[in-house]
Amino acid sequence: PTLKEEDVKALKEGIADLAKTAGQLAELGKVAQTGVKLGEKLEAAEAAVDTYTAATVDLAKTYAQVNAEMTKVADDTRAYKQGVEQVGKSIASLNSVYELQLQEVNAQIAAQKEAVAAQKEAVNAQKEAVNAQKEAIAAQKEVVAAQKEAVVAAKEATEAQAAFTTGAKQLQKYVADLNGIYGNMLNALA
Repeated sequence: PTLKEEDVKALKEGIADLAKTAGQLAELGKVAQTGVKLGEKLEAAEAAVDTYTAATVDLAKTYAQVNAEMTKVADDTRAYKQGVEQVGKSIASLNSVYELQLQEVNAQIAAQKEAVAAQKEAVNAQKEAVNAQKEAIAAQKEVVAAQKEAVVAAKEATEAQAAFTTGAKQLQKYVADLNGIYGNMLNALA
């Protein structure tokens, strides 16, 4: 039994469609690679978020230290002011106790030195807070960059998924057509 010319033509078209489908399967491999790249970029974004979180915690600790140092400076300044006021009253009312007043002044000078030292510590703590804030900003920039990469990778994955869906639909159609051709061939041979 010989095949009809239309069956031979249909068979040739089916084989051509099968070759085209094989090319589309290669595209599916590219889709899988895009998914792997997306996973890597998401891991990089997660690491950048962890770095940003750690820098933010350090910044909060540094701000707390600065606030504590500023409170101490304010308390020392108040104590110094009160001491100076008391010394002034003592000088006006008690010239006979000069020695005691002199000791009070010396104590106040020591308190002022401590206040200056506390202010220096507060300035240093403020500098550390600024540095921590710079690190937090740098970490935030890394997070933004990683998020941009993740968005690009997600877009690529979406496009690849769309191509895969289209290819799968075409493959289903080709298989259905090919089954019809084989059915016709078997009917013709029977």
